[in-house]
Amino acid sequence: MNSLAAEIVNSVLSQGRLACCKSGFGLTSALLTLGTLAGATCPAQSMPLQNLILSRTSPQPARKLTGTIVTPTCPGELQPLVTRMLADLPSYTNRVYLRAGLKQNYLILADRPDFNPLPLNPLQSSPSSENNPTQQVFFTTLERMWIRNQPVQVQQFHWLFLSPGGGGWQLATIYSMTGSYPAQGTASPPRESSAESVGQAIQDWLRDCRGGFLPGTFKAR
Repeated sequence: MNSLAAEIVNSVLSQGRLACCKSGFGLTSALLTLGTLAGATCPAQSMPLQNLILSRTSPQPARKLTGTIVTPTCPGELQPLVTRMLADLPSYTNRVYLRAGLKQNYLILADRPDFNPLPLNPLQSSPSSENNPTQQVFFTTLERMWIRNQPVQVQQFHWLFLSPGGGGWQLATIYSMTGSYPAQGTASPPRESSAESVGQAIQDWLRDCRGGFLPGTFKAR
């Protein structure tokens, strides 16, 4: 049986020698088993087929990565704070959706921050900004949801008000308008949305930012 197996394997090797000896791609599992039993060799390398099989199938030790987890600090300035927040906002919002059982809603992107305030501020009773340091930010989100088994993309336009405090920035309020994507027709009237998914996600992110629990990045050494 061993001589017959060796004859079969050597015949296959002679026809597919490049595949076995140069590329390292072996035969089918059945032929490899026969070759192992027969002690067949790969002529170009004089390597027993059993060793060739082991060299290709043996688990390699995992490469150890060394480095540190870099935890970002919570920015004190408005623009770097909002830039970092918008980068994390999709993941935070999607976790809000999951907690609410809304598995068919998915926030794709939060972008286009605009820091130019409007002259009309519903939270500002005095024209002096020193008396009310609340800051305005405008940004847009793109979201995908499923309606009647069909994917629908919507964009929302947010008017965010942040106020600084002793421990860091906090959400004062947020107004949102919903429109289709690509844009068709007019968006919905503005509504107070601090209790909606994006508003909750912003509050969660600001809480983690103030507490020093923002997602870190791995920096290899």
